[in-house]
Amino acid sequence: MKKMKHTLIASALLLCGVAAFGQDFSTGYFLEGYTYSYRMNPALRPSRSFLALPGISNISANLHGNVGIDSFYFPLDNGKLGTFRNAGVSSSEFLGGLPEKPKASLDVTTNALAFGFKTGDIFHTVDVNVRSVNGLSTGKDLFRYIKDGAEGTIDIPKLNFDNQTFVEVAYGMSRPIGDIVVFGARLKLLAGAEMLHADVSDIRITNNGESETISAKGTLTGAIKGIEVITGPSSDGSANDVVRWDDLHMKDIDGAAGFGAALDLGAEVKAFPGLYLSAAITDLGGIGWKAPLNAETGATSWETESTGTFDTDGIIDMMEFHQKGQGNLFKFLPTTLRLGAEYKLSDKIGFGALATQRFGPFSLTELRGSANAFVGKFLGFSASAAYSNYGFSWGAALNIDARAFDFFLGFDSIPTRFSTQWIPLGTGNVAATFGLVITFGKRAAFF
Repeated sequence: MKKMKHTLIASALLLCGVAAFGQDFSTGYFLEGYTYSYRMNPALRPSRSFLALPGISNISANLHGNVGIDSFYFPLDNGKLGTFRNAGVSSSEFLGGLPEKPKASLDVTTNALAFGFKTGDIFHTVDVNVRSVNGLSTGKDLFRYIKDGAEGTIDIPKLNFDNQTFVEVAYGMSRPIGDIVVFGARLKLLAGAEMLHADVSDIRITNNGESETISAKGTLTGAIKGIEVITGPSSDGSANDVVRWDDLHMKDIDGAAGFGAALDLGAEVKAFPGLYLSAAITDLGGIGWKAPLNAETGATSWETESTGTFDTDGIIDMMEFHQKGQGNLFKFLPTTLRLGAEYKLSDKIGFGALATQRFGPFSLTELRGSANAFVGKFLGFSASAAYSNYGFSWGAALNIDARAFDFFLGFDSIPTRFSTQWIPLGTGNVAATFGLVITFGKRAAFF
């Protein structure tokens, strides 16, 4: 499986350059009638019982990063678009637009099935999702090397890549406590499909025109059910436990690569007439992985003939990782804390503020304000503005809460500047969501 050894670099470039699918939609937190608000705070119950079908029920796209699509795609002299590696894109133009430490984080969620219903005062939700949690951080000089190859010496202090892909089966409930408090919780059982974690530091690439030397220290851990790791001799013959990337192959898949659980907790309080306060913490937990790939660098440097250009095969073939035997690794999910406040001038108009803190090495800190309206008996609308550690963003959302269906369309981050080729300009904060769920039953009040 030769392409297996390209996974790390290909995934890293993908994280920096494109959008992906995700489940969090902050503009929808205060959106009247929005079905999936319970995923951000399990106390926020949907207004009606619902059934969500795969494919149409929840499609979202989001990207958080301090680089954007325009950091990697450029207009060429012929009017077409080219990647940063195109000869028509100068190094100064490309590298001048990159931060010193490019980073990105994203969640990928595919909703296989979801439904919710009410029994007495309790609202129940059940979800089956496939999720992929990803993060990347590195140094600017990695892209200098990809663009120009090594000239002299290039130092890259750190490269971190993290991926967990898993199936999530969740049960949630919310119920009022007295007349002023609603409490909610979701229990998630997790079955791991794949995990890849790379932590490489002190990367130095030296080119003297005839040979290229790479030195680095790092670990690589991977859990993909059915993968068999084959080892062989090192380049100097001193060891026989070096991972042979070209010989990785799949065996029969007879189960999950890991198991775990997580918990969401939330509450909403009617502080006094018109003012609603809320708090939630989500993804408290993680997965225990059985990792067939459990390797670390041995020798601190490797040498090959100079090609003068970036070569994926050459880099990965040069960096020898020594297999240490199957490892057991517990990895936490990135936990998110949300604090919300909404003041309703009436049952038709309100204003909200939401603070979001996502913990972990690829953290997100955001404060978002919104104006919310409910028109007639079925139309909800929200407009929002946010500032985060990734910059400013503007959002808007529309929700149609009819008797037989709930349709929603929204944007957490609307691009305000475009190139002549309609590439969004600025940092990588582009987010959109839409979906259609079947609803039934009478509209229920929260309090």
